[in-house]
Amino acid sequence: MSKHKARQIARITQATLALIGDEGLSRLSISRVADAAGVTRQTVYNYFPDVDAIIAHALEEHGKAMERHLLEIIVAAATPREKLVAFAQFQIELASSGHENISLEAGLPIEVRQRLDQHSNSLKNMLQRVIGAGIKSGDFDPAVAGELVWEIARGGANAAAKHPERKLYFLGAVEKAMMAILLENH
Repeated sequence: MSKHKARQIARITQATLALIGDEGLSRLSISRVADAAGVTRQTVYNYFPDVDAIIAHALEEHGKAMERHLLEIIVAAATPREKLVAFAQFQIELASSGHENISLEAGLPIEVRQRLDQHSNSLKNMLQRVIGAGIKSGDFDPAVAGELVWEIARGGANAAAKHPERKLYFLGAVEKAMMAILLENH
């Protein structure tokens, strides 16, 4: 891909994500994306056949970026406990900053929802690896399923999305709940 094409797609992608974040999906159109990206409608059409394709691409790129960022955070943490706390903090920060709109998926085509599910599963797999490392090192109780810890983290993220001003409270509550479960009988 040429540098010019990559730059144009990046501009369109960033504009789309900004519009989704600011206004949701209902008002998104080729014209609005073109205006926000500072390009013509024809330029947008040169790279994307319709609004759904733009949304799919933008959310895919956003999901990949979030996965890379989470992986960096987890790798930087020293212990399984620190990695778990970093995971919870990532989820809550993401939700409370407005990047995650729980109702956003309702208006998306099935293919896009499936891609979002893949990213969610990728995050879940990262959490499973953190828990697995904690079990292997003897830090976490092996009887605990990662599903419960995942749901606690998601619950905290959902609460933080609704009440971003209380994100520190939710982070503390999620950390305590996860540690109580994972460290029980240790």
